[in-house]
Amino acid sequence: MLIINLFGAPGAGKSTGAAYVFSQLKAAGVNAELVTEFAKDKVWEGTKAVFENQAYIFGKQYFRISRLEGKVDVVITDSPILLSAFYNDNDHVLGEEFDKLVFKVFDYYNRIDVFVHRVKPYNEAGRFQTEEESDAISKEMLRFLDKYGVNCLHINGDFVGYDSLVNTVLDALAADGKPIVCPHPSDSAEALTIKVRYLSDKIQPLEYIDGKSDWVDLRAAEDVELKTGESKLIPLGIAMQLPKGYEAIVAPRSSTYKNFGIRQTNSIGVIDETYCGDNDQWYFPARADRHTVIHAGDRICQFRIEKHQPQLFFESVDTLGNADRGGIGSTGKR
Repeated sequence: MLIINLFGAPGAGKSTGAAYVFSQLKAAGVNAELVTEFAKDKVWEGTKAVFENQAYIFGKQYFRISRLEGKVDVVITDSPILLSAFYNDNDHVLGEEFDKLVFKVFDYYNRIDVFVHRVKPYNEAGRFQTEEESDAISKEMLRFLDKYGVNCLHINGDFVGYDSLVNTVLDALAADGKPIVCPHPSDSAEALTIKVRYLSDKIQPLEYIDGKSDWVDLRAAEDVELKTGESKLIPLGIAMQLPKGYEAIVAPRSSTYKNFGIRQTNSIGVIDETYCGDNDQWYFPARADRHTVIHAGDRICQFRIEKHQPQLFFESVDTLGNADRGGIGSTGKR
């Protein structure tokens, strides 16, 4: 049984993420179960006394997980049992022996440990902590996990982060030989629908030609004349709503320079999913190397969509631990 542990401070998006990842795994045919946070039940009941006894919370949370062993392949939880050791700082009776027991149970299972970073406004509903207290817990929890060598996958508490976690879990299951009904999203040939608003009647509708190229041609939406050295944003006559989690890459066609003598001034264009208003028209930034005339409807560039890259975190170090290669151009010309 593989356990997906979502760590994070109150309000980071653990519950939302756990529910979302669970639903996506179930939709993919994975034998998965969601284990919710026992302590959250007590919050809604307004019972604070229970939080003074981590042994009680640990027992309840452990039972919710252990009863599933041998019955499901994946458990996703927003309340890792290791948290009982993290929050056990005031009970002198339980002491270190209790913490050792918690770690023993935690280490028993195959796990993917995930730290969820809050990127949304803090919501105090259903929590005892203020935003400042939550932020302090986040920092302390990161120190705790680092101290005890718990290596986490770091994601943002949003759907891009949750989707990246779904992919990670599906990859882990595939590597372990577990059958998955649906293909991994990155390998899927599933078609996507993109909403397009045409801002010109001088261009043909966009067309994806299956089996030829996965780049889609874009056309000038008006007649353009450029003298040598002149530049212009050439309107492409479209606005689009890209699928969530995707961005568009815009580049010249292979024949663009030969036919028109123009270059794309920003080399490639990147358009993200938030550029999606009715009048957020796409443009091709062109510079002419010779006198040229472009007519409305001429194909001058192309685009494709790509998934956002995984969430990145940057660690400052004193040394990278590698030998220098010799600087730019050190490999020579041949």
